[in-house]
Amino acid sequence: MSIMSVELPTTAKCVINTTKGKLEIELWAKECPVTTRSFLQAGIDGLLNEKSLIKLSGKTVELDYGELNCEEEFHHKLRFTRRGLVGIIPEDSMIFFTLDEKPELNDKAVLFGTLVGESIYNLVGISEGELEEDSKTFMYPAKIQSVEITIPYFKDLRRSKRRAENPTTLQPIKKDRKTAVIHFLDDEMDDEEVPINFKMKAAHDVLQDDKLVDGVREISETPAKLSSGMETESNKAENKTDQLPPPDNIDEPVTDRERDTLAFLGSFLSNRKAKSPVFN
Repeated sequence: MSIMSVELPTTAKCVINTTKGKLEIELWAKECPVTTRSFLQAGIDGLLNEKSLIKLSGKTVELDYGELNCEEEFHHKLRFTRRGLVGIIPEDSMIFFTLDEKPELNDKAVLFGTLVGESIYNLVGISEGELEEDSKTFMYPAKIQSVEITIPYFKDLRRSKRRAENPTTLQPIKKDRKTAVIHFLDDEMDDEEVPINFKMKAAHDVLQDDKLVDGVREISETPAKLSSGMETESNKAENKTDQLPPPDNIDEPVTDRERDTLAFLGSFLSNRKAKSPVFN
């Protein structure tokens, strides 16, 4: 009796498209509902995309994804007796593909799927890839591009809303550029009045020319001339007042209007002498 005749029939199916060929997987969804459902949901939500078959560990090829929800769904008719089987260890949730029989994994790892068709040869080709110095990690691993669910088994299997909706793109916070601060400082400096310290020199201090006149000395002499001139004009006015001809009729009495006029004239001359700097 062949081994395949002993295994239970599968109830779900999916296709994993990688950069090194397709991997068609049939799943025992009825016997391992929690593990299988979580695996299919991850495929629908795109969580397996860009993940890689990254490591060769013993007789298995490991998938770089350890977030699958699973339980200890062991079954006495599901055993690691050949290559091409898909399993997961509940302790670390690491998915792996067998390259040969692995009896030591029975009742320790959940066997929930098997490769079918030509996929087994694609898996062998992936396992023969060039390795890093640790002899475990593939230098150029096969990367998952997409996952197609051909037989879902679970009727309520839908794409998660949090994955279906486009994630909100966070806009980067714009920071104030330092140049803006410099700009403000420049403006403040422009507003401040900078005192300009310089002295003006006369032409006679700079040029050697006898014809040039010392402006300071000329200005200092001006007040004396003005004072003398003003005093002369004032004396002339007083002399003219003193030399006024006597009235025609001295015997005639002075009218009130004439008396007021003379008083105003005397007051005017007194105020003029008091205010003029020449007489002080």
